[in-house]
Amino acid sequence: MHGLQRGSQATVDVIAQWTRYARHYHEKIYIKEMIDTISTPLNKDMVYYEGSNHMTSTPFRETPTYAKALEDIHRTSLMKDLYLEWFAFMKTMKTSDKPIKLMNFSYIAALSAQYGSWGMFETLGQDASQVPAPKYEAIKEAITW
Repeated sequence: MHGLQRGSQATVDVIAQWTRYARHYHEKIYIKEMIDTISTPLNKDMVYYEGSNHMTSTPFRETPTYAKALEDIHRTSLMKDLYLEWFAFMKTMKTSDKPIKLMNFSYIAALSAQYGSWGMFETLGQDASQVPAPKYEAIKEAITW
């Protein structure tokens, strides 16, 4: 995560804050540039391969001092909020009356501070009433928008 360097301690709240910062100052600008450069000139709707997040350590593949928070955020309501905020932003990027096309990367994947926690669920048999699945809840909610 940009801005969280080796040796720093971070909480779930700090990670959410940095995620929002990166989205606002990096991803949103990049997506708008891609629409302006590719989609608009070709008069084609964008299809977004990755509709989820990539929260990993800096440097990538190393276990950071904030690894627990980086994993814990995936079980909090903050993660659902981050997903819903992202989906709401993506809807503003629509260039036609057709529904926006987003694909979530992974249905099931273990938590990992080193490589990213990609899954809507952590295990195949995950009971969301026992182990929260906020990404799944957000995706389920956003599908009905």
